[in-house]
Amino acid sequence: MKIVGLICEYNPFHTGHKYQIEKIKSMIENAHIICVMSGDFVQRGDVAILDKHTRTKIALENGADLVILLPTFFCTQVAPIFASGSISLLNMLNCVDYLCFGSESGDIEKLKNLSKQEYDEKDMKNYLKNGDSYIKAYSNISQIPNTSNDILAVEYIKALERFDSNIKPITIK
Repeated sequence: MKIVGLICEYNPFHTGHKYQIEKIKSMIENAHIICVMSGDFVQRGDVAILDKHTRTKIALENGADLVILLPTFFCTQVAPIFASGSISLLNMLNCVDYLCFGSESGDIEKLKNLSKQEYDEKDMKNYLKNGDSYIKAYSNISQIPNTSNDILAVEYIKALERFDSNIKPITIK
């Protein structure tokens, strides 16, 4: 048995999410999926389209084995804090073998290399003060593509490193 962590919002659940769950189960024999899911508020600070109970039911009906609530504080934050909160929960379970996430690049080695890149926080703050979105500011100060899933992927990998986690990151394009 292998345990796979999946960080999600399912706002709303769509065919790409279903594909990810099915792909995990086909890639990893006897995989059990633990979802860390946002509650009634999601990462961009919006109210979720469906309440957390309905989205949990949908996740379980579509192949998840367990759904854990990510506290609102982490749900409504920028990528590094969202990722840290999610990885912290998975790491504390002390049973998760893999973290699977979607990425536009689908290249885990490239994402790992990008996660080691440093940038100046002051530059980031200046871009944000000038009205740039987090994604645009992030791509202006780093070599990370201007794509939300790759940015989150890099932050998940950074969080795994920060927590000295044994969870192995894998990606699906």
